[in-house]
Amino acid sequence: MDLGQFLKNSRQNCALSQNNVATQLHISRQAISSWETGKSYPDIDNLMRLSNLYHFNLDEILCENQHLREKIATNEQKNVVEQQKIKKVDHKLASLKDEGLLLLALACLSFVIAPFGLVTTPFVFWRNQKTNTCYKFVYVVCVCALVYNAFVLVAFIANSLNWGITSYY
Repeated sequence: MDLGQFLKNSRQNCALSQNNVATQLHISRQAISSWETGKSYPDIDNLMRLSNLYHFNLDEILCENQHLREKIATNEQKNVVEQQKIKKVDHKLASLKDEGLLLLALACLSFVIAPFGLVTTPFVFWRNQKTNTCYKFVYVVCVCALVYNAFVLVAFIANSLNWGITSYY
């Protein structure tokens, strides 16, 4: 008997559903299904948990099934490779710089370079993300900078067109 059929029979003998087993092992029901159909094999940790749950001797299965031992070893190697890949991705994500303070500085700089802040603040809005530190504060400073820059632009235009000037000549 292959492992998948053995696991299915053992589960049914214990009167458990795939959902019950998946919940107890903290894995998906689809994983249980793929083990029982022979599409994949459980790793050694899950196989040990299954032996405790189904009350069977793990040594008997492993000793009688050389093919199963090879598959488990292959799965363990794949797991190690996948864990290394995950660690590399985690390391890359950790190495990404938080640009929250840089965006905050650029938003504050928008006050100084008015009315050109009307161009820089949309860029800051676009680059700001929830993962940045003080991202809400960056939004507040950007809104203030936009209002200030709009005021400076209107004042510049009004001054250029001599609006609001009265003379007593």
